[in-house]
Amino acid sequence: MIQSCLRVVAALSLGLAALSATAQESAYPTRPIQVVIAWTPGGFVDSIGRTFSNVFSQALGQPVAVVNRLGAAGTIGASAVASAAPDGYTLGFGPLTPITNAPHMMASVKYGPDSFDYICQVFENGFGIVVSQDSPFKTLSELMTYLKANSGAPYGHLGIGVLSHLYIENIAHERTLSVTGIPYKGEADMLPDVMTNRLTFGVVSIAGMRGKNVRVLGVFLDKRHPAFPDVPTVSEAGLPSLSAPRNGWFAPKGLPAPVLQKLRATCEGGMTAKEVEAAFGRVNQPTAYLSGPDIAAKTASEYEQAGRLLRALKLSN
Repeated sequence: MIQSCLRVVAALSLGLAALSATAQESAYPTRPIQVVIAWTPGGFVDSIGRTFSNVFSQALGQPVAVVNRLGAAGTIGASAVASAAPDGYTLGFGPLTPITNAPHMMASVKYGPDSFDYICQVFENGFGIVVSQDSPFKTLSELMTYLKANSGAPYGHLGIGVLSHLYIENIAHERTLSVTGIPYKGEADMLPDVMTNRLTFGVVSIAGMRGKNVRVLGVFLDKRHPAFPDVPTVSEAGLPSLSAPRNGWFAPKGLPAPVLQKLRATCEGGMTAKEVEAAFGRVNQPTAYLSGPDIAAKTASEYEQAGRLLRALKLSN
């Protein structure tokens, strides 16, 4: 009899605990949320992320604070998200290349695509090859001719293994060029060296080109960008290209279903917020929404593709 009573009490306790957890998940959020952005404060990713965070805060009724965790090509920030409690109070925002590319290159990275829940994609970030306004290069063909004849020419990118680096290393591999990549923490650091010709060229985001005294030779997009209608795509110029990096919201793996559902609905709704549309407009960046399941599938596929490319370039660990 005593054992039966104890079993009933235990079952009731478990049931009450489950009900309490479900109630807490349904009430989410009940305290401030932290958003990890692994990129430079003031940059366009940071700017869009902060604007979106304000929209999240308004929709969810809790403060949403941005924390910049810089370094190691975005992996410090991604690692912070992957290792956080999967309760919806730590989120990540930004490019997904630290998830698709970095695990193939850095033994210190202990996460992979399966370490995250994906909330949504909000845009795809286009990049381009830029030189100074007084550079002798007017076309990509002229630049490629120079690189073929001048081994080790320096160029700027945003970190080993991110697409701004892989774009050029892929071209160098295919065209048998020797170039020297110089990593920068952000475009604000890189562009002065492009504009003063300390770098032969740089790989800069479309947003980062806005208002800068640079000449754009080509863009890594499927079609020409409306802000630069006279600039060809890299593919148009006959050079190999890669797809633009995906940017969006992600979280530690294992979010409770009600929490993940609420975050996904909030993100989808935020795409049409006036302040979000204005933020994208300020940086010449069109939106490109994908649902959580869609971006999860694409991230897994692009992780496999990145592995094959990095092994071919001898950049994998």
